[in-house]
Amino acid sequence: MNTGVYQIKNTINNKLYIGSSASKYGIKYRWKRHIKELRKNEHGNGHLQNSWNKYGRDKFLFEILELCCPKECLSKEQYYLDKLQPEYNIYKTAGSPYGRIVSEETKRKISTTLKGRKHSDESKLKMSLVSKGKPKTFAHKNSVKNRLWGKNGILRLRKGTRFSGNYRFKNVKTNQEVICGKFELADNFNIDRSFVYKMCNGKIKQAKGWNCINKV
Repeated sequence: MNTGVYQIKNTINNKLYIGSSASKYGIKYRWKRHIKELRKNEHGNGHLQNSWNKYGRDKFLFEILELCCPKECLSKEQYYLDKLQPEYNIYKTAGSPYGRIVSEETKRKISTTLKGRKHSDESKLKMSLVSKGKPKTFAHKNSVKNRLWGKNGILRLRKGTRFSGNYRFKNVKTNQEVICGKFELADNFNIDRSFVYKMCNGKIKQAKGWNCINKV
């Protein structure tokens, strides 16, 4: 018998993740799947992924809690969820959405049901805590940048919310002056856009030797 309930234990803080496998491939296959997704930073459980990124593979121990027949896996998993109260499990009910194979038709129905649904403040807080500290991919960062600012550095917000015109900049080392948009300066002189943004808003004085003199 190779089906049953398992736990993933962080040996630094003793936090747990509880799961079960009723698949014909068994528990060890599920463990390999966890490792593969965690190493690729693609695990569905953000809390577990963040800890894995922080502590590393060597600090996590995989242990089989109980072997049982497939039809008993969910009831056994629920028993250990209730008994051990694992910190890494987002869902406290056995058979949670993570790891379940869902057909395209089911996905479409779920999407239709959730479309337009508003989250409560409590739900928003929980989602924020789960995703906090999770590394963002380059594709995600680039998508957010283009959605907000566009490829030409013009802010895509309603008129009057933020100044998106030109500034007068001066380099304190060379006395060079230029008039351009803040992100045009960043791109032309290889400066992090966030630094130029902060400088133009008075949060920092300089960005790589450049000062923001005034709006034009």
